[in-house]
Amino acid sequence: MHMFRLMPLFLSVLLFTMVPSCEVEQEEIRCIPEKVNRKISAGTMVTEIIMDHKYMDDRLDRINLSNYQTHSFRYSDDGRLATISRKDVKFFRKVESRLTYDGELVVRADEYVMRLDQFTQEDIDTTLQGYRTYTYEGGRPVEERVYLLNADSKEMALEEVREYTYDEAGNVLQFVSLDDINGDTLEASSFTYDNQHHPFDGLDLLFEGESHVNNILKRTDLVNGDEYVHQIVYSATGYPQQVTIRKNGLSNEEITIFSYTCQ
Repeated sequence: MHMFRLMPLFLSVLLFTMVPSCEVEQEEIRCIPEKVNRKISAGTMVTEIIMDHKYMDDRLDRINLSNYQTHSFRYSDDGRLATISRKDVKFFRKVESRLTYDGELVVRADEYVMRLDQFTQEDIDTTLQGYRTYTYEGGRPVEERVYLLNADSKEMALEEVREYTYDEAGNVLQFVSLDDINGDTLEASSFTYDNQHHPFDGLDLLFEGESHVNNILKRTDLVNGDEYVHQIVYSATGYPQQVTIRKNGLSNEEITIFSYTCQ
């Protein structure tokens, strides 16, 4: 917080007279999410999830979810995100992503699944279930290849290829998912955006289909034509305070409310 002293009246008048066109530059306020409350509607059922974000040394340390899950983030000695663990104590299961870098870019994410002891919550066994590889252009991931463990052969097999295109700001403009067996389109979407800060733009997160630069205003499903409009209420700092997603202009599919810590 900046503290200002009141200057004497004659000095303030003198400065105003000498420098009439002087403008005071305001520092940009940066915010990180503290709590995220998400309500998802499916027919008559409404599911609510509260996510509390905890930080350590100015980095995201963990997210405590109200559905018995905890997402933990661990970093290497040089400060890069190294592992993401998603523990579910209700079903005694943990999924962990272990990241490999080429320079500053994540080029592979190995996905492990662990069973947890019902009493100690410690790992009982660990299985590599699959991995993802990333190809970049201009520092942005343009292709993601998804490999999964084949239950019969016990070998890794390419299941899906995801392709991404971007606008000049770095937002994902179009996403296409292709079946590797016959090249069929599994998913495809296009996006439009605002020019405001994304709630997660200050966090070091693994790329999972969204670049977290600006906020989505509309997503169009290019396979079935459905449109998902994002109605955003902004806070005084310009960050989204509430995002309501409506499918084809009808029912509320999802409502997300954000609270932040800003500086």
